Amino acid sequence: MTAPNGSTLGIDWYDHPEDMAKKYHGIIVILNHGCTQRLSKSIIRHIIRGSQKEGVGCCVINMQGVNDVPSTTTSIGTSLSLIVELKAITERLNQHLGSHFPKSIVAFSIAGIPLIDYLSQDKGNYTSTSLVSTPLALKNFCMGDNVSSDACVADVHDLIKANSDILTSWNLDVTSKVAKATTLAEFYDGIGSVSGSTAASFFHSLEPYSRISQIAKPIILFYALDDESIQFTRDVDLIRLCKNPNVAVCVTEHGGHCGFHTLSEPNWIGSAVLEYLSASMRPEF
Repeated sequence: MTAPNGSTLGIDWYDHPEDMAKKYHGIIVILNHGCTQRLSKSIIRHIIRGSQKEGVGCCVINMQGVNDVPSTTTSIGTSLSLIVELKAITERLNQHLGSHFPKSIVAFSIAGIPLIDYLSQDKGNYTSTSLVSTPLALKNFCMGDNVSSDACVADVHDLIKANSDILTSWNLDVTSKVAKATTLAEFYDGIGSVSGSTAASFFHSLEPYSRISQIAKPIILFYALDDESIQFTRDVDLIRLCKNPNVAVCVTEHGGHCGFHTLSEPNWIGSAVLEYLSASMRPEF
């Protein structure tokens, strides 16, 4: 599908939409962002496999340039503000399933930032939201040099390579520069240089706490204390988060960044996300 800004988006349905409306009591919408594919792949796979057992359908939203979704503009799927794209996706979901069919949405790591941005404006289309290891201190995360942020940078490099034709035709110098970025901050700095903005000003404009305060439906954020890329006591302000009564925060001792690995199936974090979102969509009697 094409958003009003010209961006191409892809929806991977794991049942036909008409069947979902008949078989399930809701649908989990997974946001697959270009910077988080290495971090979220195993969790997404687990949620897809387990959704039917929880009585919910599932679909994955692929941003432009991600998972072979063709690029029709230079905005490959690394953006941290996706208002137009997510609005278009939501309208398409409502066309297929109806506006009253319960829908919950989940994002991982830095993909939670554009979702927070969107949900601060969309007050009614999603029953609930789950965010896993979303860095609310954007500057700290994007300047970081650790396994998690390195995985995001590697995803960026893959996206630039896969979409090099349209990017180099847009601006060869900028594309060459960001292809050599070693941190996300360098990448966003390079992209912003075209419009004269810096990564610091960009991160400031996306300040997430004020947007979280405007979210009108239940949202849960998962963090782990041993996450190398997010120092929980420094980077997460629980007091500001919980001023909104719709916000819940789950903090584990171990789990790393989006990892929450276990020695055997099931994937713990995937199961927790499934349980929370499916329960929130279950009808009350």
